[in-house]
Amino acid sequence: DPTIAAALAHGSSSRGNFHQFVVNLTRRWANGYQFFVNYAWSQNKDNAASERDTDTFFGPQDPFDIELDYGRNGLDIPHQFKAAFTAEIGAGFRLGGLFIARSGIPYPAYMLQDTNGDGVGNSGFSNDRPVVGGTSLLERYPERQPSFYQLDLRLSKEFKLGSRSSVELLAEVFNVFSNDNLYSNPNISSVVPATLDRVPQAVVVARRREPPELI
Repeated sequence: DPTIAAALAHGSSSRGNFHQFVVNLTRRWANGYQFFVNYAWSQNKDNAASERDTDTFFGPQDPFDIELDYGRNGLDIPHQFKAAFTAEIGAGFRLGGLFIARSGIPYPAYMLQDTNGDGVGNSGFSNDRPVVGGTSLLERYPERQPSFYQLDLRLSKEFKLGSRSSVELLAEVFNVFSNDNLYSNPNISSVVPATLDRVPQAVVVARRREPPELI
């Protein structure tokens, strides 16, 4: 119909695949201690996380061929490990801890050039992706943020106040090892040229430092 200059249509034609393998080890409270350990391996791929990607400005590279975008999405975290424990350590003291470690979240790449001339853009960026080595299209999330890990501890002691009441004193320490959990803002540091010789590395430009905190 030549009288219609532009038409907008919403549809659901994307696909995704999620695979996960989980191992749990749990010991219930007995003989003064308990713990659990959990490890999960997963793979999360799709060709469109939503009408816009989870952590990028844009939708598909080519709305007429969304299979070009099939690959890991913004929620793909392949390795996650968690462990926690509580134990009585004598003199009425109880020690507890929580350790978390995981892979870094996926990191996108943006361009400033509209290489396919479709006129699609957002905030000065293009939704097109670079060509690597002259042969392959760079995937939506070619790199990852740095991995994350942290250990938190709690020490507590309960004091009885008569036969029906008690008071508990506790001390908590977060980020025991004072590690720097690094983060790179993709809106600032993920701009890449239209052609690449190799897959780019995520550049860490900002640090989120979490020093030990005693409460």
